[in-house]
Amino acid sequence: MSLGNGGSVTLSFDSPIHDGAGNDFAVFENGFMSNPTAEMLFTELAYVEVSSNGTDFVRFDSASRQPNAVGAFDYQDPRLIGGLAGKDPGGWGTTFDLRALANSPAVRNGTVNLTAITHVRLVDIVGASDYPNPGDTYLDSFGRQIFDTHKTTGSGGFDLRAIGVLNTAPAA
Repeated sequence: MSLGNGGSVTLSFDSPIHDGAGNDFAVFENGFMSNPTAEMLFTELAYVEVSSNGTDFVRFDSASRQPNAVGAFDYQDPRLIGGLAGKDPGGWGTTFDLRALANSPAVRNGTVNLTAITHVRLVDIVGASDYPNPGDTYLDSFGRQIFDTHKTTGSGGFDLRAIGVLNTAPAA
C-alpha cells in the first residue's frame, strides 16, 4: 500500500500488541540498497504512532542526522536515521519497542496502554519542506528537518509492505 506524499494509514489488530521483552513489532517498507555491499539505502520514511483505543496516539521519538536534501530516487545512509519506519531495506523491517514510549505523557496518565496496543498509524514523511502544502514541515524529535527522497513519482510516499507483530497480549 502506498501512502502517497504526506498520507497516512491506521491499522487495527484484533490481538493487541504487548510491550514484551525486546522489540514488539516491525514495519516493512520496500527500501533497497544501492548495491549488495553498499551502506546507502533508497528510503521512504514514515512516523510511527500507536494507540490502545484508536483515538489517542503516541509517536515514537525520531532522529535524523542527514545533513542535506536527498534527490529523487537517490540514496542516504540509514545509520543517520532512528525511530522512523522505512530506514531498513525491504525484507528486514524496522523494529519498534513499546518500552521506548513509557515516559510519554499519554502513557504515564493511562490514556495509552502499552500492554494492549490495538492500532498502529504510519504517517508519510515528505523529503522536502512546503510539500505538498506551503508550511508543511517534517521534523525529528529534536526539531531537525528530516530529509527523504524527493520528489519521487508513481507510488510517491511510504510503501507499506507489512507490519509484523513480535509480542501479542496474553490471552485473557
